[in-house]
Amino acid sequence: MEISCEIIRDVLPLYAEDMASNATRNMVDEHLCKCDGCAKELDSLKRAQAVPVDVEITSLKRVGDTIRRRRVLTVMAAMMTLVAFAVTGFVYMLTPYPMTAEEAIEGAELREDGGLAVDYARSVNGRSGWGVFDNANYGLMCHTNRYDKLMAEKKRQKLHRCPVKNWKTILQNCTKQRNVRRESGTDSIQS
Repeated sequence: MEISCEIIRDVLPLYAEDMASNATRNMVDEHLCKCDGCAKELDSLKRAQAVPVDVEITSLKRVGDTIRRRRVLTVMAAMMTLVAFAVTGFVYMLTPYPMTAEEAIEGAELREDGGLAVDYARSVNGRSGWGVFDNANYGLMCHTNRYDKLMAEKKRQKLHRCPVKNWKTILQNCTKQRNVRRESGTDSIQS
């Protein structure tokens, strides 16, 4: 049975891609042995398939660049957040704050010369004084920061030291003794 070249050329794309059935394949093989024009057509179809399809990749590159840029920005934002937390923690731990008398004074003692010896807590890292210059009144403000206070508490726990609990009573007694000396005239003015 003789099949026309038009029918074979319609089936050649399927034959070139190995998608034709065995019966169609046998029929095309018989025709290609006899017809040089269809054989040339089959060769041109196979060559066309070997050429890669030109795909536009610029949009894919743009998407890839955008994803890469967002990843870099995300990492940078995370790093900046960590730095901000670290700086905030550093400032919080080292910012001075005033201490109460209970926190600042561990003990007090009246010296023989009439002066007052005050034992400050380990966490005190600064103090400033003000007062009336008649040697009767004197104010003292102690300050520390959270880091020094924390370290002093850790050292205190290691040493098993406890602060004097009745410092107010000691200060009152010292003040009374000083007032008695002042009234009796035995108090020497120390500058």
